[in-house]
Formats: sequence, C-alpha cells, structure tokens
Amino acid sequence: MHLATLPPLANCDRALVGALVQDGVVLTNLASLALPETERLQEVLGGFRDQLMMATSNGHSTLRPSHDQLVADAFLWRWGLNVRLLDIVENYLGVARRYYGADVRREVADGRCTDVRQWHRDTEDERLFKVLIWLNNVDVDGGPFQYISRARTARATDSLRYVTGYISD
Repeated sequence: MHLATLPPLANCDRALVGALVQDGVVLTNLASLALPETERLQEVLGGFRDQLMMATSNGHSTLRPSHDQLVADAFLWRWGLNVRLLDIVENYLGVARRYYGADVRREVADGRCTDVRQWHRDTEDERLFKVLIWLNNVDVDGGPFQYISRARTARATDSLRYVTGYISD
C-alpha cells in the first residue's frame, strides 16, 4: 500500500537502495553522499571526537558524551532529518520512516572483545536503517567494521538456529 507513495529517487540514490536491499549494508563516505551541511556535521563531530579523545576511559570500552552535551546543539540531530536521506530510508524500508535521533560514542581500542565488538545480529536489523560515521580512520589496529552479507547471514542464522545475541569468534 505505501509502496505506491514512495518518494522518487535520483539514479545514484536508487543504486544505494538496491545495494542495501541486496547486501543489507553500503559502505561509502560523506563526500560521496554529498548531503547538505556535511562540512558543518564534520566540524560538530570533530568537536565530539576531540572531547572524547581527552576523556579517560576508567576501564570502560565505550565512552559517550552526556545527554546534555549531545543535545546542546540541535544541528547534529537535525542533520539526520535531511529530506534526501529520509527519502532513501523510506525507499529502502518500504514504509513511512521514523527517526530516532543521533548518538555519538568512542570505542576505546583496548583489545577487549566485549559488547558490540563481538559478532552479533540485532533483532531490529531487518527493519532498521543506521548511518555510521567514523570520526577517524578505522583500520585493523583501530577497530575495523566488519559485516556478513545478507545472504550469508540468512544461511548462518538458519544453520545455527540463531536469532540474536553475541557470538564468540
């Protein structure tokens, strides 16, 4: 029913949606997306990065700004409401979009395999759209992002009778 009312997309955005449908993930960069106010977004996120880099972890693997710090400037939250980005989301999900806001975190490269650093599948992954923006270069030594394609995930979840939760390496 809602599919007939989906917003039209430019060819490049249709290609993004096609890749999402096929693989469940698209790796790109902010420059390629060319969304408005990306330069300001990078400045705001750079401020959070600097703040979190100076914070001591006190044994925690994940550091986050306080809620007050996160909402002090509404720009970060509003950036996710870009109409073009929301149109991509709606075309991918095939339903009306709902925006939950922004989150900022620093994962301390401490070599520990805890929480989201373990292989896992979130129960909501099938009906969710996340934009992850790294605030520094991510490589093997700094905590790379890894994923398993949608088709391979389906085969693995079927054979392991797996639904959700963490899986050890």
